Amino acid sequence: MFWQSKEIIFKKSITFKPILYLMNILEIFSKDYLFKKSGKLFDKGYIEFEKGNYQKALDNFLVSLIILEKANIGQSKKNELIVTRLIFIAQSRGKIEQFELAEQDLIKALTLKPEDIGIYWSLGSLKLDQNKFEEGVPLFEKMIELNPLDPNGYFFRGACMLELGKYKDSIPDFEKSFRLDPKNDNALVALGDAHQELQEFGIAVEFYDKAISLNDRNSAAFVNRGNCKVELGLHIEGCEDYHRALELGDRRVQENIDEYCKKQ
Repeated sequence: MFWQSKEIIFKKSITFKPILYLMNILEIFSKDYLFKKSGKLFDKGYIEFEKGNYQKALDNFLVSLIILEKANIGQSKKNELIVTRLIFIAQSRGKIEQFELAEQDLIKALTLKPEDIGIYWSLGSLKLDQNKFEEGVPLFEKMIELNPLDPNGYFFRGACMLELGKYKDSIPDFEKSFRLDPKNDNALVALGDAHQELQEFGIAVEFYDKAISLNDRNSAAFVNRGNCKVELGLHIEGCEDYHRALELGDRRVQENIDEYCKKQ
């Protein structure tokens, strides 16, 4: 660049200096400049999002979107990138409980890309965050309609059913999700939870066993298996599961330990 190469420039004809200056100006106003600037801000926002700095992430995503909308790129590509930014904006808003604004962002994204499964997932997640499980069901059903091979639609519809107390209805969804993604230990935990709610503690334990065999660091599997074992009268084994969950960092299980394990 011009100001990084003064010594070289001074050795050249003076007529070369305005040409280099003009090149810098043209770079700033080139079609790639705004596009690249938007991308850099988006990357900064993503880093902040991963750190849990959701307000900083939101600020970067919003500016990235404004700049992108002014970029001189093809409309199809622009729409796709705008949708990505709107999804991340909505997710950031959701984390700081700006639910109404987040939903508006996602509805705007749907106008640009009405068949995007990620938008429906984001809308459904907002409903879960607000405990609006009944409203979440049709959104996850739309995911299933758009892509019947995506395990997430089934899993989260099942999660809504579970929260709504429709335990038997949740089981086929969790089973389908696990068939599509056999490495998902959380689907097995969810199956265990459904059977536990149905008071089928022995069956629930079998699912928690399978989940732990896939991922022996899944603290929820240990806590919930411990709950079932306590219900089955196996207090010592149940407390062993509670203590394992505590070792994994699940501090909430201390309440179970205080209630059931002090005499063990």
